[in-house]
Amino acid sequence: MRKKIINLLFFIVLLTPIACALAEENQDVVVGELMKVGEYYLQNKCYDLSIRFFGKLLNNYPATRFTPKILMNIGNAYRATGKYDEALNYWEEVIGKYPQSEEAPLALQSEINTLIFLRKYKEAISKIDEFFSRYPQNENAPQILFKKGQCYEGMGNLKKALEEYKSFIKRFPRHPLADKAFQKVEQIAVTIATTPSPEERTLRELSELLDLLNTLIYVKCYLLN
Repeated sequence: MRKKIINLLFFIVLLTPIACALAEENQDVVVGELMKVGEYYLQNKCYDLSIRFFGKLLNNYPATRFTPKILMNIGNAYRATGKYDEALNYWEEVIGKYPQSEEAPLALQSEINTLIFLRKYKEAISKIDEFFSRYPQNENAPQILFKKGQCYEGMGNLKKALEEYKSFIKRFPRHPLADKAFQKVEQIAVTIATTPSPEERTLRELSELLDLLNTLIYVKCYLLN
């Protein structure tokens, strides 16, 4: 029964060209209704059907206010099937063609998360910088900045990771992630200071680390008051 319903819903999109001809002035209304079918597929993990449906919808209605959302959904469906390159391409199209849409920052976040998952840290860092360049006031900006430190950790560049976590604390001292950033700074500072071959560490570097730890303790006590 469920399969018959799904097939019936998919058949609806075949009528889209007719709907276009009959309701050109109300395309947003038509697409808004048809979107529910594709979203049904997506929510029920019928990813291949979702991709085909949204692709057909996009071909028939290439320029409506739902276009960024359609592209975003296709990217999400590809990600769910493990086709990450295809997903990244669709999200990139959202960002490039519709940078002011509400889907654009979400697409960029999806790119960042996927690149980190794939351990493509350099590309992820580039996208994080792009995010702050495009959407500095976005509500998810703090979480995105925190990921930059994680990327440098993943690359094994602890010194840069330390700088990024310090930057996070400076910009968002009262954010819920600030405490985790403090912990990261403390852990990394100790790791750097106790790394083998101490002769490679200058007294200046060690002094800076000690000063940093003292500053962190002071700031943390200040925030707790």
